[in-house]
Amino acid sequence: MKKEDLDRIRAEVQGDFFYYESVGSTNAEALKYANAEDKSLFLTQNQTAGRGRMGRSWENSCGGVYMTVLLKPEGISENISSLTLASGLAAARVIPNSTIKWPNDIILGDKKVAGILAETRVSGKNAVIAVGIGINVNNPEFSGDLAEKATSMYLYSGETQDITEIVIRFYTEFLKIYEDFKKSGFSKIKKEYEEKCVTLNREIVVLIGGKERIMTVKGINEKGELIAIADGKTEIINFGEVSVRGLLGYA
Repeated sequence: MKKEDLDRIRAEVQGDFFYYESVGSTNAEALKYANAEDKSLFLTQNQTAGRGRMGRSWENSCGGVYMTVLLKPEGISENISSLTLASGLAAARVIPNSTIKWPNDIILGDKKVAGILAETRVSGKNAVIAVGIGINVNNPEFSGDLAEKATSMYLYSGETQDITEIVIRFYTEFLKIYEDFKKSGFSKIKKEYEEKCVTLNREIVVLIGGKERIMTVKGINEKGELIAIADGKTEIINFGEVSVRGLLGYA
């Protein structure tokens, strides 16, 4: 990125700002600098060891952007698990026409355009959270099987995007949501999240302990957990892997 672009971003960051030409993982870097200021930003366009949920790797592709916001919250430890949902909503605000596949995959059309991973380190009463996001912005193509599951803002719209503006807008929207989240948890943003969530009222496959279960999602509760029905019984889904029929290669 050019110096003037980095200066634009730095002017908006409320904490410290770290930029890398190339780095293994912005989350890993953020957790190394746990003494950095609250709301610090770690940014790169070349991430060589990115990770997603369930330990999956996140494929680095030319044109993407990868960043982590480092948080040092007070008094939200009970809501940390649903913070990733808040992060997903911030991304959906920034990416036009996008929807959210619970909990935090961002979808354009029927393909994934962004993913989020929040990692927490707790010491006594103190918590440090690295909220990482990878956004496919100007990626011109994807390799192998990923071509069937991933897209970019450029591929979807046909227009080259301003990466610097995307970084600033995500950081700004995320902090707006984060402030609401600190006051009242997921409940404050629940309605807007539901409006963006493509998982609602859909048939899903839940993978728990290596076993698949087919369920129908009926709602999301105040904690951000799925309310689903299977065999006439209502259940709460708060972990495991969820696949939605018709999305990301699942038919």
